[in-house]
Amino acid sequence: MICGYGRVGEQVLREFSEQNYEVVIIDNDEEAVEKIPEDIPYIKNDAKRNDVLNHAGIKRAKGIVITTSDDAANVFITLTAKGLNKDIETIVRAEEFETEDKMRRAGADHVVNTNDIGGRRMALSMIKPASIHYIDSIMHAESGHHKVEEITIGQNSKLANKKATELRTQDDYGISVLRIERKGEFIGLADKDAIIQTDDKLILFGDAENIKFFTESSFE
Repeated sequence: MICGYGRVGEQVLREFSEQNYEVVIIDNDEEAVEKIPEDIPYIKNDAKRNDVLNHAGIKRAKGIVITTSDDAANVFITLTAKGLNKDIETIVRAEEFETEDKMRRAGADHVVNTNDIGGRRMALSMIKPASIHYIDSIMHAESGHHKVEEITIGQNSKLANKKATELRTQDDYGISVLRIERKGEFIGLADKDAIIQTDDKLILFGDAENIKFFTESSFE
């Protein structure tokens, strides 16, 4: 679910569409609604209203991305969404640093300050151009055969309790493990003592079919 179909909302929809996510958009601006692709369902109304979010399917939605440029509205939409579905993953756009904490207290799982990201990226493009080029190559690869994927290590995974250094993803599957994520912290594969645990997430990069094959072969 996307609330707000401006510049940022359009980018979010593009990424979701490439991943074949089912999406519904909510926006009460006539001009914005006219730009929504014909095959995408939408509701022209106020996303701060309970009945509107319920009609959009908030209780069965996996996540909601709130992208309007109005921080106060985004806080209110977050409160409303979490009130209707406390478990929904909530990604919220922030324009001002001062409102980021309010959004988190309202229930936002992730707050993204688009101005901050843009400024940092411009600076790093000058300071560390090779690093930014590498990140861009990964992001842009999503539109081709390569992709970034994450898999969660379950109880039946063959990878549980293995050392990270024992993984042969590059040799056997031609894919790379970028990081291990554990309870919000990232672990690099250079850590020779790192043991893959249940509920860890492996962040993978490589050919989409190879990632699928690796994922299927990792479970008994």
